[in-house]
Amino acid sequence: MTLCAGSRHIAREVFWLLQHPAYEEVGPDLRSARKSAHISLQTVSDDLGVWPTKISRIERGLDHDGEFVAIYRAWLNEHLAA
Repeated sequence: MTLCAGSRHIAREVFWLLQHPAYEEVGPDLRSARKSAHISLQTVSDDLGVWPTKISRIERGLDHDGEFVAIYRAWLNEHLAA
């Protein structure tokens, strides 16, 4: 079976989308909540035991670690309630 250039392009795009599903954009609201509470990125990273880059990547939508997002959201809610 031979694919023309256009069909190959579409096949590559479909394959990429299957490998990289769309994620809910949770990062921006986490970042705005953190900033409105005047909590630094370093404070979050120290308390949660991860590098600041991990939190930054989640807040910018570059990392999609659902388990960590849940932990971060719970931590943030706890600090916003205090």
